[in-house]
Formats: sequence, structure tokens, C-alpha cells
Amino acid sequence: MSLCKWTASGGMVCSIPVTNIRKCRLVVFQQITQHQQAQTAYWLLHIFGNDFKTQGIQTIPEMISFIKEQWQNGDSFYVFIAPNENVLGGIGIDLSHNEPFLSNMFIIPSMRKHGYSKILMKYAEIHSRRFGFNYIKLWCEPKLVNYYKKFGYDFVSKNVNGKGEPILILSKKI
Repeated sequence: MSLCKWTASGGMVCSIPVTNIRKCRLVVFQQITQHQQAQTAYWLLHIFGNDFKTQGIQTIPEMISFIKEQWQNGDSFYVFIAPNENVLGGIGIDLSHNEPFLSNMFIIPSMRKHGYSKILMKYAEIHSRRFGFNYIKLWCEPKLVNYYKKFGYDFVSKNVNGKGEPILILSKKI
């Protein structure tokens, strides 16, 4: 049985095997409500704030503008919406380097450890396959390598981010 099914609007409906929450939607950022966009921007700033501050992004309106500008033309930021219409998480799929990179994946803290990250990563794989790729990459901090290895990602290379901190590139065949 498939975890996710495509909708006519280009989003996905995902069946989540979690008690109390059976159906969620995965929708491109530009198609969600302003309130949901603000929720998404809040969580991105809350979780990845220091990364975005180095780019001059510190407010919710700045983050909303950044997402709208950054993720377009095949690049997309998808938001995971619960049946109550609140944001559960999100994931960016960046194709701007002529290869698929998973970026800025988050699940709100109160909803972690329910399998939502797995669903978001599965969606990123499906999205990448639709664009003709047989692999997907991601950037992560060294402390997250073991987490991503559980999902089949392997170490590719080490780099340095804009703050001079180590960042690793991992890859997975899909």
C-alpha cells in the first residue's frame, strides 16, 4: 500500500499510521493559507533561525518572501497539513544544482516520533524520481548523520557552511 497519493492539484494526500491522525495533506507552500504560511515561517525560524539570520532573514514576513522566491521552477517547499489545518512540518526539495537536495525538513516538536519525517523523506524521493533522478542528497550537521543513515542515506562528502561549521552531504539511491 502506498503511503501517499497524488491529488489533481499537484499535492499529495498521505495516510499516516498514527492513532488519532489518519489523513494529512502535503501541499506546496504557495497553495496554503496565509495563516499556514505564517505557521510554517515561524517554525522554520524557530528551528533553523541561526542559519537564516546569516542570510538576513529574521522575521516571519521575510521568511515567507524567502520561501516564495527560493522554491520555484521545479524547486518546491511542501507543507504537511493536519486534518485540523495546522502545520505539522515541511520539507524543501531543491533542484537548483541540477540534482535533488532535501532541505529544511522539519516536524514541529510536539509531533515528532510519529513517523512524519519518514513520510516527508519518502515524498522527496517520489518528487525526485518524477524529475528523472535515481538518487537524492541532503546537507546535515555531523550530529544528524546517524539519524539519516536509518533511512538509507550514506556519507558523500564534508564541506563548511557559511559560518565555518562542518556540514556533511549524504546521498541515497531511490
